[in-house]
Amino acid sequence: MPKDIDILFLGEANDRTNNIINKLKENYLVVSIKNNSLDFYKLVYLMQRSKLVLNIFNTDDAPHFDYMKNSFLISNKIFFVSELPQDYNFSFEDNLFGIKNNLIVSDYDNIINSVNIYLSLYNETLIKTIVDKAHNWFLENSGKAEDSIIECFSGVQTWGKPSYSRL
Repeated sequence: MPKDIDILFLGEANDRTNNIINKLKENYLVVSIKNNSLDFYKLVYLMQRSKLVLNIFNTDDAPHFDYMKNSFLISNKIFFVSELPQDYNFSFEDNLFGIKNNLIVSDYDNIINSVNIYLSLYNETLIKTIVDKAHNWFLENSGKAEDSIIECFSGVQTWGKPSYSRL
């Protein structure tokens, strides 16, 4: 499938995200999709047509790694650049210690530079290497997420241990 979209942004538009998106639009074809505005098949189709999916937080103080979006991208071997929350406390999620070595993450101030680097170097072999590495790391570490999630919510009453399956 041809990669005719440079950047796909999935999320809510606000001043913080628009600041990045508008700067990237000066040099790239950027498609912005509001969360939950497309059915699953159209969303996957756009992801497959995109060279890069961009994950930017709506606020400066995002307290978490975006498991839902990023795990979907990793499991489908979609190339993405994700903002990593500032001052992220890995003690809650020790399975993410390897994130900087296995995923393309950036702080907000450097995310445009990260996007520029990867799009300037873009080729299918490089991208396949990056997404395969992220996918393998995720598979090796995703089982640990179950215990981390339970520890994070230890003060919340639950009715049975959640079940997570490997992708």
